[in-house]
Amino acid sequence: MTGRNWILLLATLCIASVLADLAYDKHGYFAFEHLPGFHGFYALAASVALGLVALALRALLTRDLGYYVPASTDAEDHPATDLERETADV
Repeated sequence: MTGRNWILLLATLCIASVLADLAYDKHGYFAFEHLPGFHGFYALAASVALGLVALALRALLTRDLGYYVPASTDAEDHPATDLERETADV
């Protein structure tokens, strides 16, 4: 399927969802729950809010590019006595 077909399928499902919402009697606690398509719009608003919160948290928690690596990539010098070299008789 191409991208256009996916968008068309999604739009069709969204329209079918709103039409199905009109077909049954709602028993909500509040008056705004009886609005057609309320739950779909509420889900959309909640998803957008979650995305915005994720962007804000990313800005707060992201570290600089070289945060976990040392500034220099040169190898550290070790004294020869610390290397514990072994010689093998071949």
